[in-house]
Amino acid sequence: TEIYTLSLHDALPICDFDDAVYAEKLRLGGWKLWVAIADVSAYVIPGTALDAEATNRATSVYFPENVIPMLPEALSNGLCSLNPQVDRLCMVCEMKVDRDGEVSKSKFYPAVMNSRARLIYDDVAEILENPLGTEAQRRPELVKPLQTLKAVFDVLFAAREKRGAIDFEGTETKIVFGAERKIEKIVPVKRNVAHRLIEECMIAANVESAKLVEKHAMPALYRVHAEPDGDKVALLREFLAGRGLSLAGGSTPKAGDYAATLVKLKGREDAGLVQSVMLRSLMQARYHPQNTGHFGRSEEHTSELQSHHD
Repeated sequence: TEIYTLSLHDALPICDFDDAVYAEKLRLGGWKLWVAIADVSAYVIPGTALDAEATNRATSVYFPENVIPMLPEALSNGLCSLNPQVDRLCMVCEMKVDRDGEVSKSKFYPAVMNSRARLIYDDVAEILENPLGTEAQRRPELVKPLQTLKAVFDVLFAAREKRGAIDFEGTETKIVFGAERKIEKIVPVKRNVAHRLIEECMIAANVESAKLVEKHAMPALYRVHAEPDGDKVALLREFLAGRGLSLAGGSTPKAGDYAATLVKLKGREDAGLVQSVMLRSLMQARYHPQNTGHFGRSEEHTSELQSHHD
């Protein structure tokens, strides 16, 4: 496979410390979408002490307002972080997204990027929802790139809905600490359009990476999601019937059947409870060396790929 190297100095990627996204409208229709992740492999060489310690730790451990990193902070918060206004090594998935939301082409290559902005989700959502508002006026150079990303998200999400993928509307929680790090309160954190935008771009890149390693028969771990257990589906049907709802698909419902039921929950007071029970009826996603597909995303032949140092 030919390896390309690209400098993203002139682009305007919107990034976190681990990943970045950027999109451009194509003259003949569709978009070019870049998803970049920090290239940890440039610094953590297989067989070195760093690699051994990272393998021993397996992952970074996250606590509220604190983290025990898998790699030394000089890397995890320094050289491997996609900090704004500095050159950073990254791995890029470049995709051509057609107007119907399908990825028709993709390629992967190492790159050097210089991020223009690190934004928080709330700020991105504010700019997208009110492009003439205070936040947009404060950073006017971001309005057009964000709107282009939003357009890509719209077609990717529409394609996901067409496939019948499940989209649970969950609410996460955030712990707020008071004096002496005592828990003061737990507040809900609702996903906004910015969360969804990043999620959809990352899913697209993960699917393309899974296709690549599968095509070249390279050993890897895939994020797979099996079909729901029949007994759990039967219990779910009983629960739904008691609330005037149903689930199509007989004993082997598809993701689209779940999605159709979720649509009926909009505006219902018990929507959160029903979603929770539906979610519990599904199998847990797991990592597996065989690509057996992802039920929840309605992806039959591809699934999320987990990198060794993720």
